[in-house]
Amino acid sequence: MIDALLNKAGLPLSEVTALAVSIGPGSFTGLRIGLSTVKGLAYGWKIPVVGIPTLLAVAVRVTGWDGLICPLLDARKKEVYAALFRKKRQGLEQLTQDLVATPEAVVQKVESLGNRERCLFIGDGAQAYANLITATLGNRGFPTLGEIYPSTACAVAQLGEERLNRQECDSLGSLVPLYLRPSEAELKKRL
Repeated sequence: MIDALLNKAGLPLSEVTALAVSIGPGSFTGLRIGLSTVKGLAYGWKIPVVGIPTLLAVAVRVTGWDGLICPLLDARKKEVYAALFRKKRQGLEQLTQDLVATPEAVVQKVESLGNRERCLFIGDGAQAYANLITATLGNRGFPTLGEIYPSTACAVAQLGEERLNRQECDSLGSLVPLYLRPSEAELKKRL
């Protein structure tokens, strides 16, 4: 797939000078596969890597919106991965840490702000819990899957380029996935 992408872009392998990778939160297996692939390529090609938090990349995708943005990604087990951002013309400000919680807790957090700001909920969790969002927040909550915005991969590349331009590379040895809860294997091991 990487070879096909480079061919489609008309970019020879020798011109790849850095890599950006989404580090999570997300699927345990997907994050491990993505990160290990990028690390292997970076070691082999001797190029720098930057890790980009997934929820930040999802929020950065949003254009034409001023106000709160809440990426909601389905974390299974009736939970979501979420973070709250405020977007203004000047940029994006992260208001909460990345978290895993019930959708109800996330929506109540937005409701508790009390400032009546509109909030765009984006991601597969926003689509899955659209009824909860609109029932709780009324015309302040806007759930969307995000089809009208650029891809998350595009946002990871954009954020990665910005970090690389500031000379902010990650150490390959210490770059790890951003897990917000233990995996099923870790939970079973504790029993």
